[in-house]
Amino acid sequence: TGRYARIYFTSGTSGTSPIIYEFEVYNTSKNLALNRTYSSSTNWDANQTADKAFDASITTNWQSQNGTFANQWLYVYFTNAITFNTIKLSEYGDRTTGFKIEYSNDGTTWTTAFTGTAIGSSKTISFNAVTAKYARLYFTSGTGTSPVVYEFEVYNTSSNIALNSAYTSSTNWDANQTADKAFDANYASNWQAQNGTFANQWLAVNFGRTVTFDKVVLSEYGNRTSGFRIEYSTDGSTWQTAYTGTTIGSSKTITFPAITAVYARIYFTSGTGTSPVIYEFEIYNSTSTSSALRPGNVKASTQLTSEIAEGINLLYPNPAKGTIRFQYNSSIDETVTISVFNSVGERVKVRNRIFIKGQNIEVIDFSKFASGQYYLQVKGTKTFMKKFMLIN
Repeated sequence: TGRYARIYFTSGTSGTSPIIYEFEVYNTSKNLALNRTYSSSTNWDANQTADKAFDASITTNWQSQNGTFANQWLYVYFTNAITFNTIKLSEYGDRTTGFKIEYSNDGTTWTTAFTGTAIGSSKTISFNAVTAKYARLYFTSGTGTSPVVYEFEVYNTSSNIALNSAYTSSTNWDANQTADKAFDANYASNWQAQNGTFANQWLAVNFGRTVTFDKVVLSEYGNRTSGFRIEYSTDGSTWQTAYTGTTIGSSKTITFPAITAVYARIYFTSGTGTSPVIYEFEIYNSTSTSSALRPGNVKASTQLTSEIAEGINLLYPNPAKGTIRFQYNSSIDETVTISVFNSVGERVKVRNRIFIKGQNIEVIDFSKFASGQYYLQVKGTKTFMKKFMLIN
């Protein structure tokens, strides 16, 4: 853990000096259970307490009271509701033969996310993302004197950006089947439109900010839908279509070119049954390096030395509103990847282009993008440049 990171050169060969294309820094995983509040059903002694299973050290452990196994438990309290979908466990002696991963918002009423048997020296468990204030490991059976857990780690690898936002719908079946039930990471609840309606019904999320996404995961009851659209908007009034489909079923993953918007919705055009029923409407940005310390947070030079640049590059106008032109003089024919990142490092545009030897001009349309700072990167076999842009 630190405030600064650097690469320090001690030696090298050939050339006048070191040349670095990119220096990227990542936190590939964040254990959400660290530095929280912990509790357990019982402890073996004063040294093998609940917190020892959450200290990121396999030299310590929690163990329940001697002679107990079934109905023993170990939990973490996050204080605020968080979303998670992965648990990593490590135990001593392969003792466990039955357990559950449970979650709760009050520490009293628990719901099961996963049921398993053996744990062993290392076990990674994945399940549909849940949002809760507590997570616990509950033992149902085992051998030996009592369970011994080295580490209980909690992660969120899903990054469903639709969670914890504002939700609306055209109609609701009743007060219990409202729009928010399709965005609660819980397949036991659902949204349903008013009885007798299908075509022109819709379900929407307002992110409250501009976000980029390129994937939607849907789950419905009864295979009712026969026509729908995934739409997006910057103002909640004017909508554009990202994807047009027919059936949904129990689980449907939809991908499309990345778009940037404030709102997303599913719009139904046809179906059977009384009305559409959606268990979950999940939204993802699969191109985002969600755990990275992103370009928007790192100062980078936009200057290219003569040793790197193939020719003079221009980006104009900058600042701009609407269209930006990018000019690059290349000394070879090659395929390049042109990427645009927003201020938090989400890739909002990507395209591959063939650069020919000589002058190349690329036009990028930012008319639908929010005002702010963006970051352009062009990368090929021999071509590399990066520029910061301001969109008014």
